[in-house]
Amino acid sequence: MPLVGARRRDRLAESVASASLKPDPAALARIEAAVPAGAAAGARYADVFLQAMDSER
Repeated sequence: MPLVGARRRDRLAESVASASLKPDPAALARIEAAVPAGAAAGARYADVFLQAMDSER
């Protein structure tokens, strides 16, 4: 499930509306070829950057 972060109501409405889209099998195959399962893995940020972003320090 994608997580949506919208700063404006119109962007939120746009994102919610996208839930009704039904990609065809060819489109899904192109997406899978471009980003195969497991291609996106690991931490979002390296540990050194996380330390700099810690707002509780």
